[in-house]
Amino acid sequence: MSRERNEEIMRRYLNEVLIQKKIEVIKDIAAEDMWDHTQPKRGRDGLEKHASGFLAHIQNLRIVINHIVADNDTVVGIWTWCGTPLTQFLGIPGGRELECRVTSIFKIRKNLITDYSLICAAKTTNEPIQQGGLSNLS
Repeated sequence: MSRERNEEIMRRYLNEVLIQKKIEVIKDIAAEDMWDHTQPKRGRDGLEKHASGFLAHIQNLRIVINHIVADNDTVVGIWTWCGTPLTQFLGIPGGRELECRVTSIFKIRKNLITDYSLICAAKTTNEPIQQGGLSNLS
């Protein structure tokens, strides 16, 4: 697996799935038995549920891709989203615009995502950064 191909998989996830809201692209980039660590069980449908839940939960969503770094079996995407969660997010009440920096980490095998984990740090203009995962969105 090449570094360039792994970067392309992350770009497709961020651009096509999250920015263009094409959840169906996940079938092309994720292994059927992959594990999204924000979900209770293995399976590509977990990543589909995670991404669609995130998109449905955040109003006025804007995403900027900051960096993508890859090696032969891992790719890391660092991206920022701004928007308004409908309910509490990382301890911050819903209905308030947030800016979140996310680090998405994919393990890749045979050109497919086999493992997904993330780190998220969120802030409002008046509060300190809150950190955690996105498992409460699905």
